[in-house]
Amino acid sequence: MDTHAGELRLASIRSSLDAYASQLRCWMRFCAVTGAPLMPPEERTVARYVSIFRNSDSANKYVSALRWGCDFLGVSVAGWDTRSLHQVVKGLGKLRPSSKKKAHAIRWDLQRLLIKCALRRGELQQATAYNLAGNFLFRVPSELLPLEYERTKVINHQGKLARQVTLPKRKNKPHGSTLIRHCRCPGDKIMCPVHALGDLSHAERRTKGRIFSLNVTGFTRTLRTHVAAIPEAKGAPEEYSSQGFRRGTAREMLAAGGTLAKILEAGEWNSKAFREYQDSEEIDAAAILEIIVDADEAEDEIESAVQVRAPAAAPQTAPKRAAKRGAESRKITEFFGQVELAAQ
Repeated sequence: MDTHAGELRLASIRSSLDAYASQLRCWMRFCAVTGAPLMPPEERTVARYVSIFRNSDSANKYVSALRWGCDFLGVSVAGWDTRSLHQVVKGLGKLRPSSKKKAHAIRWDLQRLLIKCALRRGELQQATAYNLAGNFLFRVPSELLPLEYERTKVINHQGKLARQVTLPKRKNKPHGSTLIRHCRCPGDKIMCPVHALGDLSHAERRTKGRIFSLNVTGFTRTLRTHVAAIPEAKGAPEEYSSQGFRRGTAREMLAAGGTLAKILEAGEWNSKAFREYQDSEEIDAAAILEIIVDADEAEDEIESAVQVRAPAAAPQTAPKRAAKRGAESRKITEFFGQVELAAQ
């Protein structure tokens, strides 16, 4: 019973296990070097720990992992998670402000240029990823790059050709979501989600398994290379990231007169004030002309960090994915094993 409960608690950070394991190991190494007790943490030690980080964003992530580890072990955080520590983190933010800027919104004109650039260079997967990211307002690390052919199909919807994508889960829809986007041919073929994925499937002669062999590091690096090659792109290439596609499509919707309710619905952003408008999950090509600034980007950072460290991988079978999750769980378990040894 206790083992099963522990597994369920680990499942609460399932998508970020690798990041949490890495962050907890960092705390363990810090304690080994300084001779400080691993558990329970001491306020003075955690304050010193915080001071090693380059900015408050990083510090907050590592402190959050330590807080989660304490909760998992049943160790009180009251002795160190104090107002004094919060002042230290806040001071870090003042003295070492984060250089992170909001991602440039990648509007549709730029999306078209990026697709053309990728196609000219023979990078069909990257071009297809641009297309789908813009049309479906995907979170690239967690929704687009892991997407499998089995979860997408071409259908007839309201008398029009359309592509349907079924996600097993989304950030604000843990039980999954079904998205439908209409064919945009012939007027805007380069942005057509129906034929873009069909062309990739035909070119690679694949209809099963993971669609993309990209990871978010490679995707972002290539995106910035393409931005640098496009004179119309504003700002430095380093200011662009995968989040820009959600931002860009949302702003297109806003510029075309889309209501906030429709924009929230298209991107499936969570908003208590507009839940009543979120019953329908079908947003056709005409309705997806808009955008809203992605207010939940900060919450996606840990998940993105996991993807950043992951190498580009071939499509995985279910047993391999299960084995990977098991390995990540063991990393957390090993940390807790070290804690128990230190306590003896």
